[in-house]
Amino acid sequence: MADIAADGDGGVLQMGRGHRTIESSSIHDNGGHNGGAIFAGHAMVKITDTKFTANGTSGSGGALFLSFPAGVAISGSEFTGNSSTASGGAVYFEGQSGPGTTAFTVSATFADNVALGLGGAIYVRTTRAGGTERRLELTKSTFTGNDGSQGGALAVADGDVLI
Repeated sequence: MADIAADGDGGVLQMGRGHRTIESSSIHDNGGHNGGAIFAGHAMVKITDTKFTANGTSGSGGALFLSFPAGVAISGSEFTGNSSTASGGAVYFEGQSGPGTTAFTVSATFADNVALGLGGAIYVRTTRAGGTERRLELTKSTFTGNDGSQGGALAVADGDVLI
């Protein structure tokens, strides 16, 4: 999926509720307001062995904008050269947790992503509800050459991060 632009959120795909799986794909040179490639709201998102390259936004989440996701699992994927005029050069997570802890799990490579705001590669903004909080779990991830006004690789406004 390449060279697609949207005036709104999700340059290639905007999705809501349900389960979404993206695997063995190349998604590049796309643009949108939030989520240069994908905007997902209230969905369970699983991304495996996928390359996100040179996607951009006029808002946040150069490649992915994940809004109040039911869960996130990203593995074996690469985010390279994505950009955001706000926060989350590659990925922007926002959400409110309810009872229990839900993890966003990420095992990926992040290289040369840029955010003019916070989090050159990843920005996490969660809020508390019911006394629990969502947690970002980064395992076997690599960050090189990412740039943000604060948090070149990662910026966390609220929430826990396990590295």
